[in-house]
Amino acid sequence: MGNRLTNKDWTIQEVLYISTQAYGGKVDNKMSRKDVDVTGGRMTLKSNLKWDQTTKSWQQVGRDVKIVFKIKSQPISYHKTDTLKNHYFPVTFLIHNWELNFNSAFRWRTGSNFKWKNNKQKISEGKTPAEKDRIRADNLKTTNLNIKRGLQGQFIFELMWVSRKEGTLFGPMTCLNRSPKITNPSMIIFFDKHALYCVMHLLPKMFANENIRKFVKNEPLESTMELM
Repeated sequence: MGNRLTNKDWTIQEVLYISTQAYGGKVDNKMSRKDVDVTGGRMTLKSNLKWDQTTKSWQQVGRDVKIVFKIKSQPISYHKTDTLKNHYFPVTFLIHNWELNFNSAFRWRTGSNFKWKNNKQKISEGKTPAEKDRIRADNLKTTNLNIKRGLQGQFIFELMWVSRKEGTLFGPMTCLNRSPKITNPSMIIFFDKHALYCVMHLLPKMFANENIRKFVKNEPLESTMELM
């Protein structure tokens, strides 16, 4: 994760601005993908943040606030290569100054800390139809496993290296230590659709001290929800 967060680091608002400028240009439109694919989200973990029952507001109680959201999606905006109905990814934010909300320095991570598992073979390497079917089945298992482990491919292959370079990466580097010359040749930092959902639908309500139950859509809250 690098050095400790300071007020000189990137703010949420700055990355959001760059993101919206990039969408539809050098980056495909995550605004529309967010609206089509993401079906809900809930907070599953928080630290250094507590609810003040007297002031009816969230209060920071430590150096940096850590929040983890669990985002649910049912991708239909692209051709899926997996067989899972729902995708669940953790999205973690480390926010330096809660009172500054979107103007606070921050770090973030979409997905878990597991390492990505690559397919062992390409289907084209199969010499017979039966062998191709076997490789196809093995690759499907690998694809499903990566998603079940909470690994978000776009963040790993397009954003993780850039995020670390810009100082916005939360957690360890779990991808190859080289720039994404093919997947993100412009080295643009931007919010993927899962992080964007958090920034546009979940964090604003928390900054405004609204009850989180009012903005979790299409998924009932469970006992794992941590509020007060």
